[in-house]
Amino acid sequence: MQPVILLCDEPFSGLDPISARRIETLLVGINRQLGMTLLVVSHSIASTMRIADHVLLLLEGGAIEGSPHALRASVDPRIAAFLSEEVDDVDEAPPTARSAAPAQAAP
Repeated sequence: MQPVILLCDEPFSGLDPISARRIETLLVGINRQLGMTLLVVSHSIASTMRIADHVLLLLEGGAIEGSPHALRASVDPRIAAFLSEEVDDVDEAPPTARSAAPAQAAP
């Protein structure tokens, strides 16, 4: 029995750029040679946009889907911000780290 769908959960996570590209090549090869649908869950925007035929973005306010080309061409500011490597000014300061109560020395 040959599966028709391969689920890949964060296949690029923690990889250096060369290894990520190798995994991209492997996944595209599986898709093309075996005709297998790949469902890739990833935080790697660059890798996802290079290998995907269809992308689903989970954004505040709902999901947005389309081809990588269509998403890059979108005038929706949420999509542009998501795909951009630029970070806007943060409205709020990040929460400060809270330390635990100091450990007491054993008697």
